[in-house]
Amino acid sequence: MDKILAVERATLAAEFDKMSAAKRVDITARSPYFAKRLPPTWCLPSPAASEAQSLQATEQASSAEPSRQHLLRRQPRREVSEEEIIQNGKNWMKKEVMLAFDKYKERSSNLKGLDCQFEKLGRQCFNVEHYNKIFHHYNFFVKITNPSSSDSRVALFFAEVKEIFGRAYYFCCPLEQNENGRCYACHNQEMDDLQHPATGGYERGSTDTVFPFMYVDDGESS
Repeated sequence: MDKILAVERATLAAEFDKMSAAKRVDITARSPYFAKRLPPTWCLPSPAASEAQSLQATEQASSAEPSRQHLLRRQPRREVSEEEIIQNGKNWMKKEVMLAFDKYKERSSNLKGLDCQFEKLGRQCFNVEHYNKIFHHYNFFVKITNPSSSDSRVALFFAEVKEIFGRAYYFCCPLEQNENGRCYACHNQEMDDLQHPATGGYERGSTDTVFPFMYVDDGESS
């Protein structure tokens, strides 16, 4: 690098000697102007400075490497058990039905002032009618307590969580013990034990609706 700079300086000095006296005076007068406007990046670092910067960058990378390795060791990949998957699904469905129930309770005068707590899930059936329309039917039980008398009962409810073009809609209503309205979507999945309200208000599907991800054997389809 020093040899290259020396050759460039000698070349510039030779060119400067060939110039006329007027050009030399002009360049000499302009030199402070250009010196003030040259960006700092035009100054080439010395070989010693470059080597020091490279060594510092290497040391910083080396000090950071153990930290990354430490994080990888502290976060091992964990297999999720089948029991945990089932429990997570139940927790998610519990939140869904209680959200539907809370919306029903807000407009129900019969439940005003009563304490309502989730008891357990019953039957449930997931239906996909179109790629942009899905709905999930549930039976679930709620413990209803009168705080003034401590009387309580467990009531059966139906809930539907429907999603159309990414927007969720909730429907919920109580069920009588033997009440069971018609639902083609659940019936086609052999979920006849899932009770539906006789008054409607939910998605029923159609007679030819089948679950789109159901496997059909070649022998069965012929």
